[in-house]
Amino acid sequence: MSKKIAKIFFVLSLIASLVLFVTIFVNGIFPQKYRLLLLVILILFEIILFMLLKKENKVAIILIIVISSFLILINSFASYYILQGVNVIESINENQKKEEKNFSLIVLKDSSYKNIDDVKNENIKVAINQDKENIKSYENLLSKEKNIKLNIENSKTYINAAKELMAKKANVILLNEAYRSIINDQIEGFDEKTRVIDILTEEIDAKDIRKKVDKDISFNVFISGIDTYGQLSKVSRSDVNLILTINPKTGKMLITTIPRDSYVKIAGGGQNQEDKLTHAGIYGIESSVKTLENLFDIDINYYARVNFSTFMQVIDVLDGVDVYNNQAFSTEIYDFPEGTIHLDGQKALAFARERYSLKRGDLDRGLNQEKVLKAIIEKSLSPSMLLNYNSFLDIVINSTDTNMQKDKIIELINGQIDSGKTWDIQTTEVTGVGQMGLKSFAMPDANLYMHVLDEKSINDVSKKIKNTISGNE
Repeated sequence: MSKKIAKIFFVLSLIASLVLFVTIFVNGIFPQKYRLLLLVILILFEIILFMLLKKENKVAIILIIVISSFLILINSFASYYILQGVNVIESINENQKKEEKNFSLIVLKDSSYKNIDDVKNENIKVAINQDKENIKSYENLLSKEKNIKLNIENSKTYINAAKELMAKKANVILLNEAYRSIINDQIEGFDEKTRVIDILTEEIDAKDIRKKVDKDISFNVFISGIDTYGQLSKVSRSDVNLILTINPKTGKMLITTIPRDSYVKIAGGGQNQEDKLTHAGIYGIESSVKTLENLFDIDINYYARVNFSTFMQVIDVLDGVDVYNNQAFSTEIYDFPEGTIHLDGQKALAFARERYSLKRGDLDRGLNQEKVLKAIIEKSLSPSMLLNYNSFLDIVINSTDTNMQKDKIIELINGQIDSGKTWDIQTTEVTGVGQMGLKSFAMPDANLYMHVLDEKSINDVSKKIKNTISGNE
């Protein structure tokens, strides 16, 4: 009877070993030399168990049960963690295939209108001049899903429509929610004095804008921090704009900061008109990517998008990060002294978002964002991150959006395991001079403060990116 139990444990250990190896092999986990080493170790264990199984004594049977139990436990856990990681990567890739556009019917807080049926006969103020295609899509979706056709009246821009609503010259407006933050910048108390009576979400297929790169080839990643706390699929302004240049051969990374208020030509929905860089985000991620490609004359191969809630959670899972603060400043909640400081999620968010207390405003804020990103990368590559593996994956699967394919991500992980290299992470920024009164495509009637970028700075940054790509930096 005892030998039968030992045989069962042996078979189960064999199955667990086989499942682990197949999982690793099929998904390309670990460099090939480590896969072969693992295979040899598993085979040796199974040979030992098989040899013990031929013996009839109790000691051999006990050893079989003990060793088999150990293999079953270790191999099962390893297979689970590997599959969990692969599923996370696949889910992230799946997330980026969709993009959400949200349209709201908005009335004043004290309006008697409660829902869309109440405004069927009302003239709805819309921004046809500014957002004609999206409004047409909304009308088609509304007709398809609710069998309703609204009476629309052109206010040219969303700012105009919002002003008319606040002045009670309009009873209801239609708002593409990507523009809400722009309205809040211009009209104080808009959110507090209005309410939504109906919202319709249009889910569209995101464009595949990635430019795939072969193994060990350098590439650029656009990192966008959007100004929302909700789902990443929502089209929104990009408040953090970074380019991460990675050269796997030289082990160098370059983090380039571009101020959100940079006065640049916005590609895509911005019709190549000059505006704040942050406004590119309201036309979708591809607009931001193409805008920066044009600015620096480079290719951006992939993007990664995070929101502020993700930002805080990742840092907390890493047990905080340490950065060097070169100028003391305070926010409404925190004081940040000069020198090396430890930041948890909440403090890191405040540190990275503050600009009014800094000497150079948005330019210094960009440098602080660089510092935090560098600290996150360095700590994520450390062995201590494995202690928080599950929590880290939970955050990543729900709050990160990237179009980098699964095989590329696994390739980078394998490369780090194989080399164990310490990356040389450098930073740079594009600079400019602040100026008031510049024309904005998204906000044509506004008097905005923007950064007119210095041509020499643009050329210098472009050269640094290209040199890092080529390995000459």
